[in-house]
Amino acid sequence: REGKPVWVNRAVLDAARRWLALPDAFTGQHSPLDALAPLLAKAGVENETDGRRLISRPFLVNCESVRDLRAEVLITISDCFKSRDERIVLRAVETLAAGFRPALGYLNMQISEEQHRQWVPEQFEMIALVEQLLERSPSPVVILTILKNFQHLVRYGQPGAVKDRLAKLIRTIDRDFEIRLT
Repeated sequence: REGKPVWVNRAVLDAARRWLALPDAFTGQHSPLDALAPLLAKAGVENETDGRRLISRPFLVNCESVRDLRAEVLITISDCFKSRDERIVLRAVETLAAGFRPALGYLNMQISEEQHRQWVPEQFEMIALVEQLLERSPSPVVILTILKNFQHLVRYGQPGAVKDRLAKLIRTIDRDFEIRLT
C-alpha cells in the first residue's frame, strides 16, 4: 500500500529471522512467525485520528511491490517446515494458511476478480510448500493442522484453478486410523 514503505516490512522480516535463530523462539505464547503473518496480508484497514475522530481506510496491498519480500517470507516459512520441533512446524502451517486466505473487502471495499487473480501464482507456491511438507510424512497433528487450516478454503473458496489444486491436495492426504484417532 502507499502509506507504508516496503523497507519497514523488510525490517520486520529481518528481525523475525533473527528471532527464529534464538533457542527459545518458540517457548512463549507468541513466536517470531506471528510477526510474519501480517506480511502475508493482502488487504487491511489503516486507522488514524485527528484528535476528534477516528478515520478508518481500507486498503489493498500492491502485489508487485511486495512480491520479493513475500517470496522471502515463504522461504522462511518453508525453512520452519524442516524443523524437528513440531511446535515450529505447526506455527509455520498456521502462518502460511493465514497468508493463503483471499483478500477481504474491509469496510465495504470492493475487490475485483483481477485483483484476486494477481495472487494466484503465490497461492500455487504456497500449495507447493504444503505438498513438500506432506512428502516428509509429518506427524498426525501436523496433518490435522493442515486439514483444519485449508479444508474450509476448498469448501468456500472461489472456484478456479487454485481451489481445484488445493482440493486435489486435500484429497491426497491419507486419513488412516491414526489421523482419525488424533
